[in-house]
Amino acid sequence: MIKSTIKTVAAAAMMAGLALPASAADPGPTITQIQERGSLLCTSHNGSYLGFAEVDDDGKWSGFDIEMCKALATAILGNPEALQLIPVSWAQRFPALQSGDIDVIIKVTGWTMSRDTELGLQYSRPYFIGPTNILVRSDLGATSPEDLEGGVFCINAGTSIERIVADYMGARGITYEALNFEKAEELRAALYAGRCDALAGFGPFLAATRFNA
Repeated sequence: MIKSTIKTVAAAAMMAGLALPASAADPGPTITQIQERGSLLCTSHNGSYLGFAEVDDDGKWSGFDIEMCKALATAILGNPEALQLIPVSWAQRFPALQSGDIDVIIKVTGWTMSRDTELGLQYSRPYFIGPTNILVRSDLGATSPEDLEGGVFCINAGTSIERIVADYMGARGITYEALNFEKAEELRAALYAGRCDALAGFGPFLAATRFNA
């Protein structure tokens, strides 16, 4: 399989109504609500996202994003287990935060201009910076994106990857078909089964996908 980098993405956490405190004694409404509840409502995934949020057969979560949720719970409540992990899809994450179903998105969420200015949510500083890559099946013999003319791309629905790929391929005049999936497991299975020629996504996730192929 080949991997081609098409854009670098800064992943950051997002919160709603996170007013800047006037003093250390005034934590702001979102933090106050979390403290009064006694638990942090943090995102997990609707299935496993390799390396970042993986769930085992016993329903136990692990991964980089999960550890970030625990760290935030510790910072606010002094206890990494004062945490409720709420599975949400990529498309559901912003509405869930806006409606108050969750307190924070920690879900490999790219920081884009439109999200920063239109959603009414507040980004943290980036906690992970990685590339957007294209992972291609080795039997195709492709060595560049141009070799994928007319190919099928597997992409997570409801992510910025959809727009990034469209812009990248469009700028090069390369036609392709997008096959969108809600769950990362479905995405990987489609690639392994040959339903798509390439998988476009966050580089570290693609590295784990390739390792587990």
